[in-house]
Amino acid sequence: MVGEYTSASLLTKEHFDWSDLERAPGNDEVRLISVEALNAEGNPVKAVNVEESVCIRLGFVVLKPSARFRCLVSVYTQGVCAFNSLEPTETTYTETGLYYASVTIPAHLFSENSYTVTVQLATSLGGKKRSMAIIEDALALRAIDKGLGTSVRGDYGHNLVDILRPRLAWETRYTGEFQAVASALELPQ
Repeated sequence: MVGEYTSASLLTKEHFDWSDLERAPGNDEVRLISVEALNAEGNPVKAVNVEESVCIRLGFVVLKPSARFRCLVSVYTQGVCAFNSLEPTETTYTETGLYYASVTIPAHLFSENSYTVTVQLATSLGGKKRSMAIIEDALALRAIDKGLGTSVRGDYGHNLVDILRPRLAWETRYTGEFQAVASALELPQ
């Protein structure tokens, strides 16, 4: 079932929809019917500004009450898993019907790379994982830095080789202790 939905044609999409519930990935409890990458305005995107957040939204139909699972998102670049995000606990869905689950990837996390997103609905009751629906490379995103000097890169103009580029807090403080350092290192004063 997994291989049926893994295709190179998926890699150019910012969203994915299944109008035929019977053919949608899943099982007799739940079917995954849509996956999309959305900007802050709720519009589908393929290119993501590294200074803006992006939302990954999964649409699924619960077919049986008491279905229990969690949503997982895995983000890959250059053949490496950059990170995973999953709901911290499994949810028991007591009502059948259409649901949406979303996760927001914060601004200043992506570096300038192409990313693919794999999504799945899974349960791990009893310590054993069981995928209920999985779509490898469901989305493809290109993270871009517009070069305005306001991203994590700032005004640094050279190439950076990285998978992620999180904005971290830097602090530099003056201690005023040059005399002691100069003496210890035998520097001219």
